[in-house]
Amino acid sequence: MVRFTGRNFGKLLDAVCGTGDRLDVFRGHHFETHGVETSDSADYAKDHLKLNGVKGDLFSAPFPSQYFDAVTLCHVLEHTPDPLEVCREVHRILKEDGFLVIHVPNRDSLQYRIFKKRWAAFDVPRDLYYFGT
Repeated sequence: MVRFTGRNFGKLLDAVCGTGDRLDVFRGHHFETHGVETSDSADYAKDHLKLNGVKGDLFSAPFPSQYFDAVTLCHVLEHTPDPLEVCREVHRILKEDGFLVIHVPNRDSLQYRIFKKRWAAFDVPRDLYYFGT
């Protein structure tokens, strides 16, 4: 995040944070980290890494408007029934000068063109969308 934003501090949310590994890295770079996770991995992040985490989804988390300096959505949007709704909620909780980092599988990527049906990013039936450039 520091490389992309030029910032080495602020409030950061990792939506669908898993066990909190990314959050632990950002915390090491002086970010105040927060995570949202629907699975039991949220318990691990809270108990073992002592991270600020909410077990649930982005919409059930009690975040105020314009609270975060940065939000990461790493392989989230392809799994949600309404990616636009997720983006609207992120827009609400992200500061005006905040940064949003999105990672999604890209069906226009070189890997897809090479591997086609055997592309490692296919995660059927959990993936609901595939994005292109």
